[in-house]
Amino acid sequence: DEENILVMTSGGYIKRTSPSEYKKQKRGGVGVVDLNTKEEDFVTAFLKASTHDDILFFTDRGKVYQIKMYDLPEGRRSTRGKSIMNFLSVEGDEKVTSVLPLPKATRGKDVSVLMVTKNGTTKKVAAESFFDVRRNGIIAIKLAKEDTLVSADFVAKGDTSVLVTKKGQAIRFDEGNIREMGRSASGVRGIKLSKGDQV
Repeated sequence: DEENILVMTSGGYIKRTSPSEYKKQKRGGVGVVDLNTKEEDFVTAFLKASTHDDILFFTDRGKVYQIKMYDLPEGRRSTRGKSIMNFLSVEGDEKVTSVLPLPKATRGKDVSVLMVTKNGTTKKVAAESFFDVRRNGIIAIKLAKEDTLVSADFVAKGDTSVLVTKKGQAIRFDEGNIREMGRSASGVRGIKLSKGDQV
């Protein structure tokens, strides 16, 4: 059981690396190449988790998949990793939009997952609802037609959330303003959008 770094790219490549691969640099350091991405690919998730943690993958279709950190491929800093399709049964055009580590310590704690869709719908679900996710995934949020899940993140009591739109509008609210719902619920409106705008 040790700390690892998880790196995932927009193109769906994933790997875990030992933190020792990243050396501390002084001011003016030139940085190091983390992974050799293909043209137009870029890193979308970079997080630290224990090898025994469950990792949740939320997709644009409103589904969530789960895998143990140690099941992900271990790679050197400069390697690209393997395609997420090798580890999750996601459909061809389904895209992972959020990656969250779910430590065992979260069990029994007052922690929720706040989900936000492109059309401004928000939904809060107890983190405990995602402790046992089937291999082929479960529905995390019921989406309206033409809507997609853009973000999922942990919130605890007293946290504040800010939703920002493509056209530069923003709304800030206390997490307590949204009540916790069951997994099959659709959520509530988090922000009213003007025509052609999206979160």
